Amino acid sequence: MKPLKDDGPARLTNIASGFSVERRWRRAAFLFTVCLFVVGLFAFSQATGALADDPANHSGVDRKMVTKDFLNTIFTSEFGSRRPESKMVKKYTVPVRFAIINHAKKQRSGEVKSFLKQLSRKINGLDAALANSTEEANFKIHIVDRDQYRGVVQKMYGRTNVPVRGTCFSYMRVNANGIEHTEVALLSDRSDAIFNRCLIEEVLQGLGPISDNGTPEYSIFNTKTTKASFTMHDQVLMNALYDPRIKAGMKKGDVAGLLPAVIDDCIARMPSS
Repeated sequence: MKPLKDDGPARLTNIASGFSVERRWRRAAFLFTVCLFVVGLFAFSQATGALADDPANHSGVDRKMVTKDFLNTIFTSEFGSRRPESKMVKKYTVPVRFAIINHAKKQRSGEVKSFLKQLSRKINGLDAALANSTEEANFKIHIVDRDQYRGVVQKMYGRTNVPVRGTCFSYMRVNANGIEHTEVALLSDRSDAIFNRCLIEEVLQGLGPISDNGTPEYSIFNTKTTKASFTMHDQVLMNALYDPRIKAGMKKGDVAGLLPAVIDDCIARMPSS
C-alpha cells in the first residue's frame, strides 16, 4: 500500500515584506502594525477558545467526519442493500465470542488474538472474548491460503454462486434484534501489512459497520484507504455504535437526534492524541 502523501504543515509566507524608509510613513506604519497585532491577537484568542470548547480537540477527532462515516457505514451495505436490515443499526446485543480457525500453512492466530484482546478495552459496551470452543462462537475468523479462499467463503454463505473477490471477506446474519452470527475469511499468504489491514477492517465490520463508505483519510472502512490500524476516528465510531443509547434495529431517523450527543461523549472519553 502506498503511504499517504504528506505535504507538511501549511506555511505562511510574505506576511510583511518591508516598510517605507520615508520618515513621514514611519508613524503610520507603526500604528498600522499595532492594529494588525491587536486584531490578530483577538482572532487567535477566539480560535483557541473555540478549540478549547471543542471536545474533539484533545483527541484530534473531527466530530463531523465521524458522524458522516457513522451514517455511511452503518446504514448502507456492500451486499444485500435491498434487504431491510441494511437500513438499520446492526450490532451485537449479546456477548461476542470469537473462534479462530486456521486453515493456512502460515500460522497467524497470535496476531489475531492480539487484536481481539484490545476490543473490549477500546470499545465501551462491547463484551468480546475468545470462545471456549468453536461451537460456542458467534464470530468465527477463518485464516486461509488463496487456494482455500473461495471454498471457505462459499461455505460461509451456504451456496456456491456467491461472488468471491478481494483478500478478505466478512458475512453476517442479522435481524431486528441485532447480529446473530459473523464469519470472516482472511488471506494468510499475503504480506503482513495486507493481513493486518484486512484483520482490523473485517473484524470491525463484522461487529456492525459493514459498508466500505468511510472517509479514506480517516477510516479503515474504505478500500482506498492506506490506514492499517484501529484509528481514533474509528474507535469513536465503534464506541458510538455500542453506546447503549444506540439500539439494534434503529433506523437513520431514530438515530439522527441522538448521534451528536453520543459522539461528543465518545470523543470526550478518548485519550489525547
